[in-house]
Amino acid sequence: MFQRWFFVVFAASLASEVTHSLFLHVPGLMLKVGYNEARIGLIAGAAAMVAVVVRPGIGRLINRRGRRLAIRVGTGLLAAVSIGYAFVDQAGVFLVTVRIVQGVADALTYTAFFAYVADRVPAEKRTQGLGLFGISGLAPIGLGTAAGDFILASADYRLLFFVAAGFSLIALTFAMTLPGGRVVGGEAPKGFFHALLNKDLIPVWLAAALVGMSFSLAFVYVKTFVDTSGLVSVGPFFLAYSGVAVLLRLAFGWVPDHFGPKRVYGPGLVFYIAAFLVLAFTRSSAGLLVAGVLAGAGHSLSFPIALSLATLRSGPDDRGSVTTVFMAVIDVAAMVMTPVIGALITAVGYTGGFVATSVVLLLGLATFYRLDRKVSQTEAFTSAQGTP
Repeated sequence: MFQRWFFVVFAASLASEVTHSLFLHVPGLMLKVGYNEARIGLIAGAAAMVAVVVRPGIGRLINRRGRRLAIRVGTGLLAAVSIGYAFVDQAGVFLVTVRIVQGVADALTYTAFFAYVADRVPAEKRTQGLGLFGISGLAPIGLGTAAGDFILASADYRLLFFVAAGFSLIALTFAMTLPGGRVVGGEAPKGFFHALLNKDLIPVWLAAALVGMSFSLAFVYVKTFVDTSGLVSVGPFFLAYSGVAVLLRLAFGWVPDHFGPKRVYGPGLVFYIAAFLVLAFTRSSAGLLVAGVLAGAGHSLSFPIALSLATLRSGPDDRGSVTTVFMAVIDVAAMVMTPVIGALITAVGYTGGFVATSVVLLLGLATFYRLDRKVSQTEAFTSAQGTP
């Protein structure tokens, strides 16, 4: 697993994720120029919708032209988006456009990075491999948000986004040195919509949607929650979030592959639910820290497990399409739920919004296990043995 290609793609992802972590301050920029939570949710939902629309094209690009090209284009777009944000000084079309292009860049980079890694990690260690690679995305969350807080304490959003642009260019530099991005199998890819309608994958798409809902609440509304609740900084939440997630993957990354990914997915999502319930009833920095620990544990388990389930139930030639659908489902969940949650918070406050979302996640988790009870993960894993 730990060959040269792994370290190069890890470094490229790490640099691009520093950019993404600095983008966690975008909701704060939107509040500054006059948007409320409901409008922020609508804009995030519109960006997710555009990302969904372009996903089938991304899947074709990844399958036909390779993961490496998509990584390069995506990291280049992230640099352009960062510079665009640096020149936002009012609400309007320009800000919305930049946010939408960010959605396209996110779709390219996330999908291509994980498809690239899934191609090369052996099936029997895929959850662990994806989880370890995912550290490149988790480590910058706390560091990037804390760095953003530091920059904003003494400068402005323009400097923050110029720093983000610099890290995007570093990611692009590493991406240019990646070895060939696709492992070729023996069959023609079946495509995006075949993967979407695969009956063995439909429960996994629900699992991905629940992860997407959790991301929406954590990465959009915790920032605005902190800004409107009199708390000092969102930094402690994301430092705890990323720190716990990284530690769990390093120390216990073997657990899902050993006990079965499907068995461990539920406890992972329950950690997320517990985090949102803590946020619902806390207005203290200590409560924010506890919620960050719980949410980090949830992210550490739920995301790589759901993605691993998807790749284990697909052939090597369809892995690009399957990964694309997986990310598209997360985008759809964000598109639908982010504005809904924003409207709910506007109407009933953060306590009601966090509690209602937790209930939906719990019901969704029960539905996932009910739908997936006929799919044997043991059989899926066995059938995947020997894939590259």
